[in-house]
Amino acid sequence: MARRSCPNCARRLPYAGRRCIHCGWVARPGSREAGRAGGRIGPWSVTLLILLAVAVAYAYQNANRLADWYAAFAWQHLPPTASSFAPVPSASGAYFYCAREVVHRMKGDLSVETFPDEGQAHTTTVGENAFRVEAFVDQATGDGTPARFEFTCRVHFDDGRWALDDLQLQPLAASR
Repeated sequence: MARRSCPNCARRLPYAGRRCIHCGWVARPGSREAGRAGGRIGPWSVTLLILLAVAVAYAYQNANRLADWYAAFAWQHLPPTASSFAPVPSASGAYFYCAREVVHRMKGDLSVETFPDEGQAHTTTVGENAFRVEAFVDQATGDGTPARFEFTCRVHFDDGRWALDDLQLQPLAASR
C-alpha cells in the first residue's frame, strides 16, 4: 500500500494511514482518506451494466438466430470433434430440425409437446444430404385433453445449415 500525506498537516502518514501521528487527524470510516472507494459506483460501471443488460435482452430475443449463426460458424471453422453443436448431415440432425419446425407450426392453445424417441420416428435418406422424417407429436390442450398430430417433413442440409423443403402436419383423432 502506498504511503500518503495527511490531509490536515500534509506530513507523511504511517503505513496504514488511518491516523496521523503528527497532528492527530483520524480518517472517518467510509471516507476516501480511509483508503476506501466510499461505496460509489463509477460511471463506467453503470455504463458496463447497461451494455450487459442490452446484450442479454438481445440474446434472449434472438436466441434462435444466434444458435443458427453459431452452428454455421462451428460447422465452417471448428473441427467436428471441437463442438457437439456443429450440425452435420445426419438422420438425427434431420429429426431434431423437423421437430423444431413442427413446434413452430403448431397453433391453438396447445401446450407441452411430446415427441417419440428418435428410434420410433422413420427417417429415410432421399438424396445427398436430404432426409424425410415421418413421426408424430403428442400435445395437450389448455384443459388437458390430449391431441396427436402426425407429421411428414422433408429437409436438406446445405452450407452448414438445415433447410425445410416441406412439412405436412395432420391432426389425428383425440385419444385419452
